[in-house]
Amino acid sequence: MYLPEPTRLQLEISSMCNALCFGCARTNHLNFNGKMPTIPDKKILQLDVIEKFLNEFETVTDLDFCGTVDDPFMHPQFNDILRLALKCGIKKVWIHTNGSIRNPSYWAETAEILQQFDRHQLKFSIDGLQDTNHLYRQRTNFDRIMQNAESFIQAGGDAGWQYLVFPWNKHQVEEASEKSKQMGFKNFIHRLDRSMISENNWEIEDIRRIQAEDKQYNNSSPDDLDKFFISKKSVENDPIDCFFQRQKMYFIDFNARLWPCCFIRNTEFGGHNTHWHQVSKTMYSEYSSPDWNRLDLHSVDEILNHPFYKKDLVGSFDSEYGTSCGSKMVKCASTCSKKVQETKPIAKFKIEEHND
Repeated sequence: MYLPEPTRLQLEISSMCNALCFGCARTNHLNFNGKMPTIPDKKILQLDVIEKFLNEFETVTDLDFCGTVDDPFMHPQFNDILRLALKCGIKKVWIHTNGSIRNPSYWAETAEILQQFDRHQLKFSIDGLQDTNHLYRQRTNFDRIMQNAESFIQAGGDAGWQYLVFPWNKHQVEEASEKSKQMGFKNFIHRLDRSMISENNWEIEDIRRIQAEDKQYNNSSPDDLDKFFISKKSVENDPIDCFFQRQKMYFIDFNARLWPCCFIRNTEFGGHNTHWHQVSKTMYSEYSSPDWNRLDLHSVDEILNHPFYKKDLVGSFDSEYGTSCGSKMVKCASTCSKKVQETKPIAKFKIEEHND
């Protein structure tokens, strides 16, 4: 079985976010002017569904609110979800947010709830200062972020400042680190961006040119999968070191579907690309059911004992590319092969701890 006794769940509790970050899966990378049309406007995980799967995952102690397309504070009942997690015996909570949502009093309430867990940390994703943060994190307000962070910290919340480094903000890393220390953030985390922005060495001027061209999304027919497999041939036979399996973690999306990881789940948003055409065939078409991994329709045990999790996914790590049960997914190889992780490691940060 892929992962019989997980200890952590990574949650995407809605389809909503106030921001439009350049490297995010929700952003239309053809123009950077809006979200992908494949993402619904207002879809949320209901509290009763969350309570159901939290009670069924008997070995889970940690929750990571780090969805692919949402900001957890956009869920209309986020603090109620935290209270529910307490009730269900969750011990540790990790949250990622842009911090530009709601008012300071709500953030103080969040801090009060979080202190009841054994451990927590809320990471504010702030990629610059007042003149630069909004460049990547479009539609956010730096002053509001600072007010909310200050309220959260003063109410006793454990906060971290997470900073993606780009050409336009790299000169401010030291200043941002000092500001985080002065405000009472417990740590300052910075790392190089792993998205297409850095892969293409784009500057702000390049993004502005793409936005001006405003190319529209076209849900085209699938490309030739055989050509796609050939283009990724260099990592096909490289050993897989599955990050989520190593972390003992599953991913749950706003449709209540249980995924092996966020990386495979993310392919759905670019519905026109070859990654999703392979994933959809391998995970759904071959099993003749589009709903087999939905936690609102099936129990955790039923899903984990489905052939995909019971044998096919693990078997695929030593297989070849294809579209049948147990075929290796290109997304697995291009994200978690040992060769790829040597040059593009997952979750590698430079952390500066602020001691009291």
